[in-house]
Amino acid sequence: MFRQGPTKFELMSLDDCEFENPWKESFKQLYTGVHVRLGCKEMYTDNLSGRDILCFDTIEGALSATRGVDSPLIFLHANKYTGEGLQIDNDAKIIGAAPGNVADNVILETDRESTVIFVEGAQNAYIGFVTLKFSPDIVASSAQHHKHYCLEVRENCAPTIDHCIIRSLSAGTFKSTKLRTVSYEYS
Repeated sequence: MFRQGPTKFELMSLDDCEFENPWKESFKQLYTGVHVRLGCKEMYTDNLSGRDILCFDTIEGALSATRGVDSPLIFLHANKYTGEGLQIDNDAKIIGAAPGNVADNVILETDRESTVIFVEGAQNAYIGFVTLKFSPDIVASSAQHHKHYCLEVRENCAPTIDHCIIRSLSAGTFKSTKLRTVSYEYS
């Protein structure tokens, strides 16, 4: 995976890469990025080699730790992240990181609040290669979830939503005032 611009990431073969040393560029991104993976502290901290990769068990933990950081790069490893409605108010770059079809293996799902909300401050935010799900209990809460969505983009921001699968059991899948680039599958 290589960064191609401020809010563009692509998976590409070595033959198509423009970097002199694509492995070095990829390693640099992985090493300097923030990782979200259950049990990652034990995996990524190695006192013998001096490695200390920043990692968290929750997405909200990673977002909180990167407040004030200019365009933090956050890798979401394979998992189903449930109950974490995210409100993004900075230019965070959130990327799914998993084997196979990445978006099928990195899932963000809520049942009461909007799954992902971009608010003012997320002018150049990015989310890609993940599945976003909103799965309210329609029978029990039909009147309560009508103002919540799988993806919500509020005023004064223009995030990039790229290679995401968006699934919602609600009548409204997403609410947007402005999107720059959207590439998604809807089911």
